[in-house]
Formats: sequence, structure tokens, C-alpha cells
Amino acid sequence: MRTCFERYLPSPPDVVWPHLTWPDRMNEWSEARVELVSAGEGGRPDGAGATRRVTVQVLGLRSRLLEVVEESLPPSRFVYRVTVGGGLRRHRGQMCLEPAGDGTRLVWEVAYCTYVPGLGLLMNWLVGPSLRRSLAALERLLRRQATAAEVLRPTQPLQQTGGA
Repeated sequence: MRTCFERYLPSPPDVVWPHLTWPDRMNEWSEARVELVSAGEGGRPDGAGATRRVTVQVLGLRSRLLEVVEESLPPSRFVYRVTVGGGLRRHRGQMCLEPAGDGTRLVWEVAYCTYVPGLGLLMNWLVGPSLRRSLAALERLLRRQATAAEVLRPTQPLQQTGGA
């Protein structure tokens, strides 16, 4: 089973990256809860080898997954696998970020098999809307942050007053 989500996000890749890859930032917009179990290379939450516990709730049922980051090339490519949970096998998720105007084009691809035939279609039908809502929430969050940054940015250089 393969699924792909594409979305324009209103901030450059280096700003978007931590929101997509750091568990504490992911919890600001994602309907899934993400917890860092162990950091990856360089002690980073987005480094290769990082382990994360993801709790997904669909139709009142909770599913806990364990993910391992396989590849991390900030701010352009992030690859992870679900290693435990969700009835998944051969799972692989990949997020690619590329500059697009003043923002970022995100392509998030997920491929997996299920232990139960036909369950993949049902999972896409149930989880897909949650992921789309979550990405819409991320877009709103990034827009608010960009607006706040614009308000705080001085329009004229600061002038020094007084002094020697």
C-alpha cells in the first residue's frame, strides 16, 4: 500500500524542518502524539537512529507505534520506519522538502504492508483525513508564526540615542 500527501507550507524548509521532525514541535500541530524515546546521531531528536513512540487515535481506538529514523538530511529529506505496532510490516515513510517561492513544497510518502489483507485500504481511509487535518493545522501554525515575525520586524533601522 502506498499513499502520498503533497502540501505547500508558507515557510522555508529550514523553518519547516523541526516542525516535521522534532517530536515536541510535531505535537503542536499533529493529531498523533509523538514522544522521543531516544535521540539519534549527535543527540538530535531528528538524527538517524532516533526512536519515537507515536500514538494514533482513530474511531476511539488507540494504536501505539515505534518508529526509527533511518536517514536525516536537514532540511530536505527525512526517512523513517515503523518497527513495532499498527499491524504494519515493511513500513517506510519519507518526507522531502524543497523550496517553493517563499515557502516549502512537502511531499510525504508512506509505503507499507499489513498483516491482514485489505486492512491497508481501510487504514488509508481512516488515517488519511487525520493526516490532512494535521497538515492543515501545521500550515496555520506556520502562517501565524510568519505573521508574528513580520509584526516584530522593525521597518526602519534602530537609531542610537544619547551616549558619549
